[in-house]
Amino acid sequence: MDVDERLERWLQEVDYWFIDLDGTLVHSTPYRQVLKTVSRIVGVPYDKLLRRYRDEWEGLDEAREFHYSLAANDGQRDDIKVTYTHYATDSHSPTVIPGSFAFLEALRALDKCLVCYTRGIHSWQMAKLQVTGLSEFFHDICIVTKKDIETIQTHAMRMAYDKPIVMVGNNFVEDIAPARGIALGRIYVTHDPHAVDERRPSKFSDDILVIDTVNDLVRPIIQFRVAQQKS
Repeated sequence: MDVDERLERWLQEVDYWFIDLDGTLVHSTPYRQVLKTVSRIVGVPYDKLLRRYRDEWEGLDEAREFHYSLAANDGQRDDIKVTYTHYATDSHSPTVIPGSFAFLEALRALDKCLVCYTRGIHSWQMAKLQVTGLSEFFHDICIVTKKDIETIQTHAMRMAYDKPIVMVGNNFVEDIAPARGIALGRIYVTHDPHAVDERRPSKFSDDILVIDTVNDLVRPIIQFRVAQQKS
C-alpha cells in the first residue's frame, strides 16, 4: 500500500489518533460470541439479545444476570455460566495482531498523541493493555461502556480541544459510524475473524480509508516520515 492521499493529509494535519483495541490491535473473543451462544442455549433470537446489548448495556454482571434469568432450567444456567467463564479466560489472554506494535511505533515517531478508545470492562481492558505491552504507546486510555456519537465527541473534546482527530477501528457500527463529522479521517480495519458487522455499508464516504489490518499502514507511515525528513 502506497501513501494514500487521504492518509498523507491526516498524517500532516492530525495530531490526535483514537485507536480501538479489540479486533484492531489484539485478537480476543468478542462479547457477541457470548450472545450467540446464549441465544442458542435459551432460544431467544440473537438479534433481540444484540439489540439489548447495544441499547441497554450496563456492564457484564448485569448482562450475565439477565441471561441467567432467561434459563429455563439449571442445565441451561450452567451452560451460560460456562460460556461466561470461557469468555473471561479468552479476554485475559489476548494475542497482539501482527503489525500493531510497528503501527503504534510509526505514529509515535511522528509525535502523534495516541488515545486507546475501547469498550469493555475497565479492569479487563487495562489488563490486556498491560499484559501485551501496548499500554506504553498511549498518552491516554478511554475505556467506555458505550460507543456512540456523544461518547466519542466528549472524549475528542477532552483530549483534542477542538483539534481534528483520526479514528481507527474494526467495528463500523461502534468505531467508524459514530465518528462521522467528529473525526477528520476514519480508518476502517476490516480483517477480523470474529467480526459481526452486519450493518457495514456497501459504499464508503471519502473520509473513510478501508484497510485489511493496521500492518497495512506501517510502510506508508514510514515512507511519509522519510519524505518529511528529506524535505
